[in-house]
Amino acid sequence: MKQYFTQIENSQNYIASINELLVEVMQYQKSDRTQYLNSLLLPYDQYSQLLLDTMKYLLTQIKTMQKKSEDSFNLKEKKSNHFLYFLTIIFSCIILYVWYWSNKQISKPINKLIQSAIEVERGHAFEVVNHGPKEVIELSNHLKKLTQSLSYQAQHDSLTQVYNRREFERRLNNLISKIKNGDSKKGSVLCYIDLDQFKIINDSCGHIAGDNVLIQTSKIIQNKVRSDDILGRLGGDEFALLLKECSFESATCICQDILYEINSRPYEWFGQLFKLSASIGITYLSGPNLKMNEALNAADTACMVAKQAGRNKIHIFGLNDIQLANKRNEMLRLNELKLALAENRFKLYKQDIVPFVLTKNQKIHFEVLIRMISPTGNILTPNFFLPLAEQYQMGTDIDEWVINNIIDWFEQNSDYIEFIGICSVNLSGQSLNRVDFKDFLIQKLKKCQLPCEKICFEITETAAIQDVKIAQNFIEELNQIGCKFALDDFGCGASSFSYLKNLPVDYIKIDGSFVKNILSNQVDLATVKSIVEVAKTIGKKTIAEYVENEAIANNIKSIGVDYAQGWCYSKPVPIDDLLKNTYQQNNIYSFERQP
Repeated sequence: MKQYFTQIENSQNYIASINELLVEVMQYQKSDRTQYLNSLLLPYDQYSQLLLDTMKYLLTQIKTMQKKSEDSFNLKEKKSNHFLYFLTIIFSCIILYVWYWSNKQISKPINKLIQSAIEVERGHAFEVVNHGPKEVIELSNHLKKLTQSLSYQAQHDSLTQVYNRREFERRLNNLISKIKNGDSKKGSVLCYIDLDQFKIINDSCGHIAGDNVLIQTSKIIQNKVRSDDILGRLGGDEFALLLKECSFESATCICQDILYEINSRPYEWFGQLFKLSASIGITYLSGPNLKMNEALNAADTACMVAKQAGRNKIHIFGLNDIQLANKRNEMLRLNELKLALAENRFKLYKQDIVPFVLTKNQKIHFEVLIRMISPTGNILTPNFFLPLAEQYQMGTDIDEWVINNIIDWFEQNSDYIEFIGICSVNLSGQSLNRVDFKDFLIQKLKKCQLPCEKICFEITETAAIQDVKIAQNFIEELNQIGCKFALDDFGCGASSFSYLKNLPVDYIKIDGSFVKNILSNQVDLATVKSIVEVAKTIGKKTIAEYVENEAIANNIKSIGVDYAQGWCYSKPVPIDDLLKNTYQQNNIYSFERQP
């Protein structure tokens, strides 16, 4: 047993040595490894030889198996490559077929859908897709309904369902292009329709009632015109009607039917009955120089002339129409007035009001006037802009400008306040009826450095008698803070004297139309005398306007008028001249400017 253990131990040592030798053999080239290994193992026992032979045999078997495996793999690889090539061809054919099918069944219908959408953007009708997948056809039908709905909403007024302003102007422009190109056989007529005093319904019954009236009005007009005529709502209560290839005579008859139907139909809203009317302006569309904006302006201007002529009328535009020329000039002046207010292009003036009976330490009494500065720097008198301000509800805007600026002037020149007796400021009739203006005025006056006792507001007799109660309340509230009042242009009203006892005014300004002709007109002289007599009876002071010369001044002084205002004593001058030594004319009184 010991012998076998020894051999095993020796073999283990041999194997360990062989492992070391194998490591060393790996460092040689392949061709030298076997020979070298053989030479190394020969010195060892038969176990080493056996191991060597076994390794050689195994190496040979491994090489044989490796070669067979390589041959088999190459064959399978070739078969696999042929199979993959065949599959690639079949797959490519499938791809080509799917592409062809999808292009025919999906891409073409979708492209057609896109093209239809583009045509809609250009203003053409939507064309549905009839051939293609079910989903694409359904989508096309839904898009058609959607585009029709959106197109209708974009072209029509949401309330009356007639064309809106944008669509009406587009169709009008298209017709004008045809007329200019000679494609229209006959001329056409453009009508501008505006409801009269529509604001009354909105203010008294609310906008829902007003909307109902507009809907009914649009239906009346539609029932009176032909199917190919074009009706549009331009905004508010304004409609435009385009009568295609229509003579003036036919257009006038159609418009008369429209006016009659609107005026004869009563409008009822929760028990309240209203009777409406409309004004229509007509212009003829013809000629190579025709323009859309000019046509609309002409019809609009003709409509305004119809309103001024008494409403419920038709006015036809004519190039030689004096009324239209005046109206266009009026609109230009109105726009200039609005710009002047926005750009602060006004200037304060003043004119003296002179007492016939002087008192000790007589102080200055003057009226504040206003002038407008044109864009070129010219000074424009009130006749240019005040009537427009009254007509277009801008009187209060003018009044606020005057109040703000006269107060600012006194704050900058407070040293001269002690020399001022009365400063008169005009107020429009519109301001009397506005509570917000009254509150504004009281608030400004309480902060003003000029004492309220030195301020006199002039209101016209016409404005005061429109609503005596409102005028009386206005005057009384301003009286409470010390302000005085003068009734301007007195005598031009039909029942002037009956209102005097109800209006707590301090001065009565006799209308200048009676004063300027007092030397030649006995009726005017008698009127002035009667005004002075009544004024003295009720304890009011009188002021005569338009005192242009000494003869008139002497006459009214002899009658008993207390004050005179006119060019005989002073012309209107910038308010800054109040600081100069200008109060010596005719030895009435003098004012020494303080350093």
